[in-house]
Amino acid sequence: RNGMADVYGEPASTYVRTGITGEVIDYSDLLTAPNGYNASYRTTIDSELDGLGNPIIEGDESSVVNIYFDLLAIYIEVELTTGIESFSVSGLYGSLTPLETSGDTYTYLAKYGEILYNFVVVAEPGYSYEFINLATRLPNDEWSSAVKQEESINISTYRYEVQATDARMTIVAEESDIMVYYDPNDGTPGVPETWNYGDEIIIRDNMFERAGYTFLGWATDETLNNENAEDRVAYRAGDTVVLTSNLTLYAVWQAETSNGWLIYLIIGLGILLLLIIIIIIIIVVKRKRDKERRKMASR
Repeated sequence: RNGMADVYGEPASTYVRTGITGEVIDYSDLLTAPNGYNASYRTTIDSELDGLGNPIIEGDESSVVNIYFDLLAIYIEVELTTGIESFSVSGLYGSLTPLETSGDTYTYLAKYGEILYNFVVVAEPGYSYEFINLATRLPNDEWSSAVKQEESINISTYRYEVQATDARMTIVAEESDIMVYYDPNDGTPGVPETWNYGDEIIIRDNMFERAGYTFLGWATDETLNNENAEDRVAYRAGDTVVLTSNLTLYAVWQAETSNGWLIYLIIGLGILLLLIIIIIIIIVVKRKRDKERRKMASR
């Protein structure tokens, strides 16, 4: 009865009874089904029976009673919450047909002791898979409270050993937050913003200060190099973006002193040129006056 040499076959235990010829054998205590098997049984009796169908010991002849229990069919209900795009799972005895619509419920016929593994869950855009809730069927045919399977958070290593009762798995997904992060790109903390998938946002203007630099716009990759800074700008204040994934925006800076020397050089040369011109004018004027004086003196 409770012997389980092979939980996927027909368990058998051998009981030897001795008694007086004509004694009726009560074998009702042998009819307890083991885990994973239902209580409907079949008997094959190779002996004389009494009026109630119980075997009678027949002198020196053996009375053989063969009792069989049927393997219990275990039903695993799989329910997808909103946000799950598809789901599949493999077991020792086959695979659950992939579910591909949120809200679908699929009933998987399993066997007691079977190991379900290779859970594959794909979330819809804007959602992320969270965990599996598991409920079991109670004797009154209702479902127990769902219990979160902590191991299912790491879905790639999750295993479920089928128990001798029906179960309901709920694949849970939640809406994903989209993070927009404005990075000052100077080693100091930036400004995070939380949005929903699909939101259309307006790119913010610069909210940082960096001495000696001019803000040009926002890049999608980090750069500490001012060379070709303008070419790195991907977004400017007022641009709109529809969010489908996390977005980090790096401030693009142009050093104010990067071409200051040229400006100073030009200014310096301009001043020098002006001085030269002034000096030339003074010399020319002076020579002209001297010439006029000499001319006057010669008269």
